[in-house]
Amino acid sequence: MKDLNVQITVDQSEVRSLISSKTMDYVVVNTGAVDWFSGRVLDEFILPGKAMLIVMASDSTVNSALDALESEEREVVEKPVSRENLPFQLHPVTDRFNCHFMGWYGVFLCRSRDEQVGITPEEVDPVSPVINQAGIPVMVGASIAVGQGGRRQVAPPVEDLIGAPKPEHIDFAVRIVRSLPGAIRDAVHDTHDSCGLVFGLLTEREQGAVRQFQLQVVRDHFGDYMANVAEWFSGEIETMDSRAKLPVVDLAIGALRQFSEVQFVSFRHVIDELVASDESINLFEYTLSKLIVRHLEPHFSSKKTPVIHIYSLKKLERECSVLLSLLANVAGGDPESIQAAFHAGKIALKAQVDIDYIAPCETSFVELDDVLSRLNTIEGALKRTVVKAAAAAVAADGYLQRQEAELLRAICDGMGCPIPPLAVSLKEAA
Repeated sequence: MKDLNVQITVDQSEVRSLISSKTMDYVVVNTGAVDWFSGRVLDEFILPGKAMLIVMASDSTVNSALDALESEEREVVEKPVSRENLPFQLHPVTDRFNCHFMGWYGVFLCRSRDEQVGITPEEVDPVSPVINQAGIPVMVGASIAVGQGGRRQVAPPVEDLIGAPKPEHIDFAVRIVRSLPGAIRDAVHDTHDSCGLVFGLLTEREQGAVRQFQLQVVRDHFGDYMANVAEWFSGEIETMDSRAKLPVVDLAIGALRQFSEVQFVSFRHVIDELVASDESINLFEYTLSKLIVRHLEPHFSSKKTPVIHIYSLKKLERECSVLLSLLANVAGGDPESIQAAFHAGKIALKAQVDIDYIAPCETSFVELDDVLSRLNTIEGALKRTVVKAAAAAVAADGYLQRQEAELLRAICDGMGCPIPPLAVSLKEAA
């Protein structure tokens, strides 16, 4: 993507001229940037050669579209989204194109139907490592309603929504982005500011020794100015909807990919130090650090996508036990509810493997990393089974809390099974 020759215009006649006179690999349309766009307009355009059409149906940036393209070249793309589940702007496009959700806040890859003759949904891997999430921490991949005490009641199965967002998921992503303070919305488009923003997210809120140590870590690796930026963003984040913290990082990924390899190594090292600075890792820190590593590391290394070589869970008893025990410990508030959450997950895996509960003192987030690496090599249908069990555990009491959803999001993402965002009220965080 580094060698792309990008030409941008909002003038309809100029767009027509460019499409008819230039050889293009990609045509990117942002429906929010022009008032003349509709799917019908595309019927009048004859796309050159094998050009790919990318449609952004939200406030996405060009960087978001390019990130989606880079993902499309490296990963498996999910099956097309049905017309009724697409934003209304794309409905006419479905006459000529199959629309694949790329997850970057309403970015869709539209492939000509003529190029997909013979492809059926059954031929597409049901679980893909493509980045198909917008990172809303309160997601569970189903419609929900406000419950008592700020908790939200969970509805249909999460595994059915892997790579299959609904219109409300896109709408919610757009509303989350628009709710951000202006300085943060601007920051995610700048590499330097995005770096400071991430450091700010991981900086201790309370004044004290831990916070001062963290800022010194930033200062040692990135200088005084970056430490000041991180400290400023740390305060600005306090005014932000708490559920928007992970989506902000998602939005910043494109800018962070502009790092040099040396800068990325330092960036990752600082993140590790910030997370470990208080000698305990909370769910948000774990989720954020995993998200960054998963979505940035492939850009800076030649590490290949994990090869599927496990077709049974029989020999993964420990891995499944660790996974569901950690989720149960987060989902439950007392021994009884913890066991109920674990039992719900265990039942979902009953036909595949028999598992035992593991106490918190006998496992850790470090082991969870190893578990997710192993589970990322199981075949697609088994991944869906594990995701179903994970969702059953956190939703055993009929509700989903934010910290439960954050961990579920990290687990699904680590397994290559990202979940779309969920449309809920922005008035209060779960």
